Amino acid sequence: RVLFRSKTVGEAVDDTTTTTRVKTALLNDPDVGGLRIDVDIFKGVVTLSGRVKSQGEKDKAVALARRTSGVTEVKDALQVIPSEQQ
Repeated sequence: RVLFRSKTVGEAVDDTTTTTRVKTALLNDPDVGGLRIDVDIFKGVVTLSGRVKSQGEKDKAVALARRTSGVTEVKDALQVIPSEQQ
């Protein structure tokens, strides 16, 4: 028997709103390359993925996501790749 995790309409709307909040925070921060970071969310759990230029940028992106309203947990799947390698 297979069980599927599904969202209610309210959860889907909340996740969409929270995704927008996280992405806006990343894009508005001059120390974070928000265009290179993907934000996925399921029931308040945010997964950040993509490439950043430094550990500092990675830490800042995770911190921004954590303090965003609606986020219950942040999973970090970001890769640090120095700018000369991107």
